[in-house]
Amino acid sequence: MGNGGVATQFNSNNSNANGNNAASGSNQVWALAALQKPSSKTTKTKKVSTRPPRALECFNCKVTQTPLWRRTLDRKHSLCNACGLYYKQYNGHRPLHIR
Repeated sequence: MGNGGVATQFNSNNSNANGNNAASGSNQVWALAALQKPSSKTTKTKKVSTRPPRALECFNCKVTQTPLWRRTLDRKHSLCNACGLYYKQYNGHRPLHIR
């Protein structure tokens, strides 16, 4: 098994009225046993980034906080989520009086 699972074979009784197997290959079902994670508690440390955080600003409305940053179709400018959705739908920048 490539994923490290353990294969277990189960036989089922698929017999018809005469007591014969309905299909010789259909009475075998293969299942993978679930792997249990080791119970040892190991803590992993995150790598500390030396790069400063990105200071993004919406090209259209100049906000700096948004749940999702989007790009224009030519990928030149960053847009906030609201301006990016408007730009995608209307192919133009969102008017600033719409908030």
